[in-house]
Amino acid sequence: MTENQKHKTSEKDVVDSFERRIHNAFKELDDLEDSSSMSSTAANAGLLRKCKIKMFGSKKKKQETGEKDIVSGFEERFHNVVRGLEDVSVLSKCSAAAASTHTDDSGETEADEKLELGFIKYLPSSDMTNGIEEYYVRLCAIISSCMYLPQPLVHILEKQGCKLASIFLKEPPNVLLFDDHGIFETTNPPFSVTVAGKKMILAWRGSMSVMDWVRDFGFYVASSFRWKNVADVVSVQGAYLACVESCMAKHQDFILKMINKYHVTEILLTGHSLAGGVAQVAHLWFTGTMDPSIDPQPNPWKDLKNKVGLTVRTMSFEGPMTTVFMRSDDDQLNQKGIDFINKCSANMCTTCYKMDVVPRMYGYVDFGLSMVENALHNATHNEEGIIIGIIEKDLVGRELESVLYLAKAYYTIARKLHLKNDITVAMQFQHLGHIIYYDSSEAKPQVCIDDPNGILNDAEGKTSPLPQFRDITYVPVKTGVVHKLTFDHMYIIFGPGLTLNWQPWFEKKLCE
Repeated sequence: MTENQKHKTSEKDVVDSFERRIHNAFKELDDLEDSSSMSSTAANAGLLRKCKIKMFGSKKKKQETGEKDIVSGFEERFHNVVRGLEDVSVLSKCSAAAASTHTDDSGETEADEKLELGFIKYLPSSDMTNGIEEYYVRLCAIISSCMYLPQPLVHILEKQGCKLASIFLKEPPNVLLFDDHGIFETTNPPFSVTVAGKKMILAWRGSMSVMDWVRDFGFYVASSFRWKNVADVVSVQGAYLACVESCMAKHQDFILKMINKYHVTEILLTGHSLAGGVAQVAHLWFTGTMDPSIDPQPNPWKDLKNKVGLTVRTMSFEGPMTTVFMRSDDDQLNQKGIDFINKCSANMCTTCYKMDVVPRMYGYVDFGLSMVENALHNATHNEEGIIIGIIEKDLVGRELESVLYLAKAYYTIARKLHLKNDITVAMQFQHLGHIIYYDSSEAKPQVCIDDPNGILNDAEGKTSPLPQFRDITYVPVKTGVVHKLTFDHMYIIFGPGLTLNWQPWFEKKLCE
């Protein structure tokens, strides 16, 4: 058997295992719908015992499964996850006695992990961020947090946190454009343009609506004319690419005009969560646009590149994986695609705070499933059959209904098909550039790379010696899984984390 055949066999085993785990998550849906008529605590506890056995199985069954069918296992876990979410939705409406603490087998009570607010102690250096100075990291963070607020940024970005002279600015950052898309805000994330000195910051808003989540979960791959010459081997998250193309079609002329007016020499692309992913895709858009070997068509961006040496950098906060490299039979094309990817990577970075699952999407499938399984396990019951209300407390309401709606709608289609292909596609996604990982607000940042294909190089063109991002495994918690997930995802820009000032929204929403 050749190495290529071994690789394909191994990948098939992984996909089969994932698929089986996802299917198991879905298996409980019908029973959970039938359970909606149950209103007593005893009935709920009985249902939970039944679901717990089905979702997590016996030790004997786990041993028999082994590790040879990893992908099928992921599919099985995914099915269990959706069934478990529906279970929690039903039980939360009929179980007023749900507890918010967890009594373990030893009889001891364990409270939720205390989540501390505050600034990140150690800012990432410009070497870690691939050339973005500390002040601009913080400025990008505050802009990314402000994008979630209902009012334009103009009233917020004043002299925050730094003396202008110390960062070589004569004037405070100036918001030139804030486009909330009017009635289409629910489907199209707002976009802003800010200038600070000779840097221009383009920012998008993260997920806030159901349609934003549809964009997040729509991980179809797509290519652009902007990197036409490597489009067969380099693709990105298609829903994010559509967002970039739309913004540039509407605002390119204005942006070019402002670049010339303010003598801009560097563009910073930024955003949090979904917006961090959009920023990463935009980086490929700009890099391809300004590289005649990638996009041969003449355009004003190439003129700016030649005239002022315009540079593009990306500061993504907790953004998902967005890039796919698919090796072809053409070695020359493969190398050209790898060179393009490394050219983009040289000026890109994203953050990952602790156990945040979003930066592990989509390629690190096992991490996400492990997190959801942890949440569902904690939301079942203890030996006395008492329902643990962790997820009920955190997710009841619009957020849970949105997640369930999307999951059930997807399953209506997916259960008639095999999920293996979806899992296989998800596993192809990777990050470009540096991942700046924080284990806590007090810890020094660790720089990692995400290189499952072995194509990322260092500045000298050699294989990068940096640690692999996917070697950081999920660490289960006993209580408050969803609460902690939300905290870890939002902390970096609302904690106040890396931002320039305190954001009371975070304290109100996540620590009340």
